[in-house]
Order: sequence, then structure tokens, then C-alpha cells
Amino acid sequence: DKHVTQVLVTENNSSASDYGNSTFNGMDFGYRLQVFYGLEEQNLIGKEIMLYKALEQAQWRITDSQPRYLDISQTDEQQMIKNIDVNKTLTLDEIDL
Repeated sequence: DKHVTQVLVTENNSSASDYGNSTFNGMDFGYRLQVFYGLEEQNLIGKEIMLYKALEQAQWRITDSQPRYLDISQTDEQQMIKNIDVNKTLTLDEIDL
């Protein structure tokens, strides 16, 4: 539905980290958020700032934020798209095993 803003979340990193005592003690997690803005969506920068603040509050680091672009593969109505990469490192104690 092009009239509703939607977000596609895909994993782009999951690796062992924080090495010590001959083993890893943490995991790095990274995700790409691909925001498909609804056609009538207004104040995109305001919505992006709210998203960034929510991610920051949940302790996700924004590592890349690409410029918005139009989905030119659509011939009738073109949605605005934004790609944002986030990551977080958790110790093994923080992960529910």
C-alpha cells in the first residue's frame, strides 16, 4: 500500500566481537532499515528525527543514513525511499541465550 509508510528491516551484520581470554564475549548486530514513505507523507525530516531519537533511546547507533530517493521503478506513483543502517554491540550476558 503506497499510501502508508512502511519499513523493511533486513540484517546486514551478525558477528562475534569483544575478544578476550581466547574467546568472544559479545556480538555485533547490524540492520538496514528501508523506509518506504506513504505518498501523502509530510515533514519527512521531522519523522526521521523522531525515528533517530527512538533508535538512540534503544541504544542503536546510526552508522549510515543515505539521501532520500524516488522509486523510479514505479511508473504510476513514485514513493520516496530512505535507507538507514544501524548497529549495536551486546555482551553475551545481555543476550537471552
